Amino acid sequence: VQGTLKDLSLKSAFITMRSSVYLQTNDEVGFSIRLSQDEDTDVIEGLARISRIAVGEGMAIYFTKMDDSSAGRLKGLLRQ
Repeated sequence: VQGTLKDLSLKSAFITMRSSVYLQTNDEVGFSIRLSQDEDTDVIEGLARISRIAVGEGMAIYFTKMDDSSAGRLKGLLRQ
């Protein structure tokens, strides 16, 4: 699933998508947020659960697992 990041916090994100997905609330998904189009190293990734699906808009995910480097990048991004 590919989408655009709309909202981001330390615990969750909302991703807008143009197409519908065949996922349900509470499904576990892997996620990858690219901070830069040019750098493969500027990525926040981990596991999340789908907390809400807004039909025609996107989905909200709740982060459940993230390594220390991704967590540090997320905190740095939110400080900006």
